[in-house]
Amino acid sequence: MRIEAAKKLFSVDDYYRIAEVGILGPEDRVEVIDGEIVQMSPIGDRRALCVSTATELFILTFHGKGVVRTQNPLRLNDYSEPEPDIVLLKSEGSLSQASETTGHSACRRSLGHDLQI
Repeated sequence: MRIEAAKKLFSVDDYYRIAEVGILGPEDRVEVIDGEIVQMSPIGDRRALCVSTATELFILTFHGKGVVRTQNPLRLNDYSEPEPDIVLLKSEGSLSQASETTGHSACRRSLGHDLQI
């Protein structure tokens, strides 16, 4: 007989409190996705080169039309704050507006795609 244990889902606020008390440190490469704290894959030389190249291309191509963010946390909801390698946000005024509005829907679609791979 199989018994399933209940999972404890962590909110993004819980995640930051865990870090504040020292359970997670800066050396821990983790992010919170759908309430679960998951380890991020290592960056490595090849991946770093790809992110740098894509970032440069996006900045040149979308200058004045969008905001390029690399490897920064992006809160999607109360239970998910991934740190995507690169995100292109539609510019709607200030940088903070772009981060808080259109970035959420863009990253939600991207995250859904990434989790299926």
